[in-house]
Amino acid sequence: MYHKLLLADAGGTSTDWAFVDGPRYEVFKSEGLNPLTMQTDELDRRMQSAVGLMREKGVSGPLRLRYYGAGCRGIGRDTMLGLLQRHLAWLDIDEWVVDSDMVGAAQATCGKTDGIVCILGTGSNSCLWQGGQIVRQVAAGGFILGDEASGATLGRQLVSDYIKGLLPDDVAHKFAIDYPDLSYETIIENVYRSRTPQRYLASFAYFLIENRQLAGVRQMMDKEFERFFERVVRQYGDSAQTVSFVGGLAAAFEAELHDKAKEKGFSVGKVLKNPIEGLVAQATQQAL
Repeated sequence: MYHKLLLADAGGTSTDWAFVDGPRYEVFKSEGLNPLTMQTDELDRRMQSAVGLMREKGVSGPLRLRYYGAGCRGIGRDTMLGLLQRHLAWLDIDEWVVDSDMVGAAQATCGKTDGIVCILGTGSNSCLWQGGQIVRQVAAGGFILGDEASGATLGRQLVSDYIKGLLPDDVAHKFAIDYPDLSYETIIENVYRSRTPQRYLASFAYFLIENRQLAGVRQMMDKEFERFFERVVRQYGDSAQTVSFVGGLAAAFEAELHDKAKEKGFSVGKVLKNPIEGLVAQATQQAL
């Protein structure tokens, strides 16, 4: 017998929800949720908005909750669980699972199998997944000390080369067309005086995705993926292990990741733009 499920994959920018009722499911999106970076009143406002969407989509209980989100470790997990229990009591939830977005990525790509799992989005993260749990993690370091192959790190490199006049000719030409009014002063303001410089820098990753046919962009991505495999993936040891990826950058550069993994002796498992895809696929298959 299947159980109705409410699945969530949450980041600071947006939250993907899925209501799974047997083989049928409904996917929808709300604002991001992060218990470590957002105040209680903001979290409450965003959850109230999400609840409104749930009612519109016909979400009903009793059901089980599987929530995977940014900031959901330690005290952040406890804060998020309390928030969810306050706002979702009307759903008659008989099982609550709240865990990190890294666990969600691993569940979405590997499930019960073992492997290396990587997130390549605004930031980057990774883990070694064995026996249905994380057994090791290489420290991500953030966009200043690490976050190799993330949108923020790639955006930082792109903008740095731009202000120093070091972009390859093909990239510089297209960059000037796409950002005709971008000034040094604007960049400095957003990087050094805003509260979320990583999001500003990661916004330039869209330029890389949209212009991945340019030789200069391919060279930049190859160099950064080289750094990611050597500084992160290689630390997990056995190159016979499968490496899976989630995130917008990973999905956009899937072919390049396959090439780099093969070059380094690894094989690529699943590549998902959004973890919710894999979580829904597993839930609906179990219901058949």
